[in-house]
Amino acid sequence: MSSALWEQCLSHLENNLTAQQLNTWLFPLQAIESADTLTLLAPNTYVKAWVSEQLEAEITTLITQLSHGNIARLKIDVGQQPAINPPQASEKTSEKTPT
Repeated sequence: MSSALWEQCLSHLENNLTAQQLNTWLFPLQAIESADTLTLLAPNTYVKAWVSEQLEAEITTLITQLSHGNIARLKIDVGQQPAINPPQASEKTSEKTPT
């Protein structure tokens, strides 16, 4: 799941970053909006560290501007959003008719 705010932020960041940087560091992030915070979930500590060191200040400024001040906090964690409706395993097993 991705937030509309994060999509807008990515559009701005695309102008300043290479395709490789976007694919490696930003596109794997998952975004969650809540109250006054945008949380970005990184797939591992390397992505979290790079985004925190290289882009945290710029992303914070962007989300504050794009949300007109409604979202002013950025949190970067390692994790993954749970699926909204995880697929259910089929209870039926394939049965062969004896011949």
